Amino acid sequence: MRLMGPDPKTAIPEDFLERIRHEAEKIPGFLKLESRTTDGIETTVSYWTSMDAVNEWRRNALHASAKKDRGLYYKWYNVEIDAA
Repeated sequence: MRLMGPDPKTAIPEDFLERIRHEAEKIPGFLKLESRTTDGIETTVSYWTSMDAVNEWRRNALHASAKKDRGLYYKWYNVEIDAA
């Protein structure tokens, strides 16, 4: 999994992406994380069993630091929540 931003020199390091995935896996209610790149646009989808689990992920310190620095890696960023 590799997330690319406006400049390939600012790609998020693989070890950081693995740390993010590992942190998500620790949270009760995490199901899976999928990521793909199409035409230079990275899409990442995480699956959770409940909104409580999503909110716990939002409060995770490593995830919060990644969101704070997202402007270094992305031209734009969007979050959508869909309940099945």
